[in-house]
Amino acid sequence: MVLMLFGNVGIVTGMSSLLLTFLESQGGGAGAARYLTLIGGVAVQWAIGSSRWVDQRVCRAISWALNHFTAIDARDYARLLHVRDDYGVSELCVRDGDWIAGSSIERAHLFGEGLLVLGIECPSGSFTGAPPTDTEIRPGDTLVLYGRTPRIAELDRRARGADGDTSHGEAVSDRNRIASAERSVAGR
Repeated sequence: MVLMLFGNVGIVTGMSSLLLTFLESQGGGAGAARYLTLIGGVAVQWAIGSSRWVDQRVCRAISWALNHFTAIDARDYARLLHVRDDYGVSELCVRDGDWIAGSSIERAHLFGEGLLVLGIECPSGSFTGAPPTDTEIRPGDTLVLYGRTPRIAELDRRARGADGDTSHGEAVSDRNRIASAERSVAGR
């Protein structure tokens, strides 16, 4: 939090310095030189702010500081979980009448759809991380899921009954097709 505050202070200080330089500059050639100074200063700040090289060095320095001066676990979870393309970690609130309500993780066969249950938060506030497959999913529970975000969104809309069962079968078939394509691209 302190690092974010210092980063914002640095941006504000840099921009205010440029504006003050622009407004307070005196001397000959005030018109064009002042505009060029302002434009040049903004361009330099933009180049530094969007530089991958600078970003890598700053991230390394921040990670080092977090590891040496705090107890914060400084990992890049987005990269660790392969959160890109359309993969993501999402919460799904289970309502009464949802296809998944009243089922165990195993019976719901979410893994067959390419979804992993990372945790379940109960309405009481208790949390079960990496729940066993025999864990019952109840209305009011909030599931923490990893998988393709469109699939998670479809599961959230899926109603109980024959239509929900059909949607589940289609999701499993779709996942098998996607997994096969991913394996062939990876050469496995």
